[in-house]
Amino acid sequence: MSRCASRRGLAALPPCLPALLLALLLPAGVAATPVTGGDCAPPGAGPMRQDGADLVLHDSIGTPLARWPLRNAQGHAGTLLAVCALPQRRSVVVVVQGWLELWEISTDPAAPPIHDGLVHDYRMGEAIARPGHLGVRRIRLDRPWLAVFADQRVPWLLATEQGSAPGDGVVVLHLDVRRTVGRLPLAPGGGWPALAGRRFAWGPGPDAP
Repeated sequence: MSRCASRRGLAALPPCLPALLLALLLPAGVAATPVTGGDCAPPGAGPMRQDGADLVLHDSIGTPLARWPLRNAQGHAGTLLAVCALPQRRSVVVVVQGWLELWEISTDPAAPPIHDGLVHDYRMGEAIARPGHLGVRRIRLDRPWLAVFADQRVPWLLATEQGSAPGDGVVVLHLDVRRTVGRLPLAPGGGWPALAGRRFAWGPGPDAP
């Protein structure tokens, strides 16, 4: 798998300037070659791959174990951009080109149930839950993503967005609260910024000191 990252630490990331600038400068609606890093794999790599209109999880010898229709909340089909493996969370994050949502799929057999939409009190059975194990938990995005970086040590993802300007840097999405919590400038030379050990303010705005 081609990576822009080194497992020795994110502070020593080699620059990925040409690919990142391509992702940042592309106008809305133009597809980009997937740019991934850290624990994120491009389409066709790893056990979770697109098969026609479906997303399929395979075992080590290629036998399908689970299958999901690759459609967003509005029913639109998509093309896989990247899959981020997060073993400490016992989950994977699925990024699809052009979508305003991410998927987080738990591989934990004890994962809590998923409640879609507004729930007054899920403890009182006021919503129909879906199984958490291998269930799709949708995370809404402000803009579609063009490139993604993950570090399994922290529950954050870095991404470049469709329609962003070069000075916008990258967005930071917190997986626990399921929304964007800040932005970071690109690292010197155009590489992904350091991720592990950083703290971010809740809500839109710069990262906390």
